[in-house]
Amino acid sequence: MRTTIGAAIRLAESVLLAPGRRVARHNAWTAVCENRRHAADREAARASLSASTR
Repeated sequence: MRTTIGAAIRLAESVLLAPGRRVARHNAWTAVCENRRHAADREAARASLSASTR
């Protein structure tokens, strides 16, 4: 069902938003995902360092 909702949202965006805004939204979401990956990497490094100092 999530795929259906996502597809509906993308379809609505393609109809309602100007192409430049779609690109900007996509770029913003890509940045959010990248920030989440960096945060996960930082947490893994912190946990590893914490475990090695015990």
